[in-house]
Amino acid sequence: MGFKLNALVVAAAMTASLSMNANADVARANTGNSEMLFTVYTLATGKATSYALDTGLFLNAFTSGVATNTSWTFNVDANYTNWYNSLDNDQKSGLKWNFIGADSTGVNNFITTLDNTINGITTVAAQRNDYTRNFAGKFDFLASGMNNVTPGADTATNGSVVAANSTADGYAGTLDGNWGSNLKFGNASADIGTSLNLYKITALATGTAASVWAQQAYAGNNYLASFDGAALTISSVAAVPEMNTSAMMLAGIGLMGFIARRRKSV
Repeated sequence: MGFKLNALVVAAAMTASLSMNANADVARANTGNSEMLFTVYTLATGKATSYALDTGLFLNAFTSGVATNTSWTFNVDANYTNWYNSLDNDQKSGLKWNFIGADSTGVNNFITTLDNTINGITTVAAQRNDYTRNFAGKFDFLASGMNNVTPGADTATNGSVVAANSTADGYAGTLDGNWGSNLKFGNASADIGTSLNLYKITALATGTAASVWAQQAYAGNNYLASFDGAALTISSVAAVPEMNTSAMMLAGIGLMGFIARRRKSV
């Protein structure tokens, strides 16, 4: 979404739902190819507020990029800086962030940041599919809220929405750490300065086939998302290869030869 900075003071930003002026909407999951969203929100009781960035990166393009070991960096904009500076200490101490995209057409799937715990996964296949499909609805709820503030066409480049409270359009915090209890797989959000794994989860649009739980991994690389307060970075972390049996035998023979040569020279 292309935007111009909204010329409003920080105090006003905390009393209304603000955004950059828009000329495009966030592409939702029901298009079959949503845009990836980056959100930051506070967990401070009674002080709900959030920031949501439309990265302009579409889910299909992201998937293709992962397959070729692509990395991405998304810098926060002035909207974020003004919003963050307006927060009090309680709000800042409770900030969480995540990165997410979804497709609710045909075979439902979504890509999300998650911690590396999977203890919350239900063992009932039908429920896993329901959670996946319900999640896409929650994604569209947030995207629609952003679009209410920034109307346009589903061809975005990038832009952001600041929501002052839990009733404001585009408020990301309503979906909380596991996206409105519809994720059921683990914690999708993290503290600023920490990293999360990226996962892709799929489910049939109908039926009871089990969802696929798979960390994004191509050519031995696992993908991580990190937010340091200034930029969101998506990059691969190369897996450490395990030494196979033949390599271990060769290493052992080489070591024995080295020891034998040392003894002979003494």
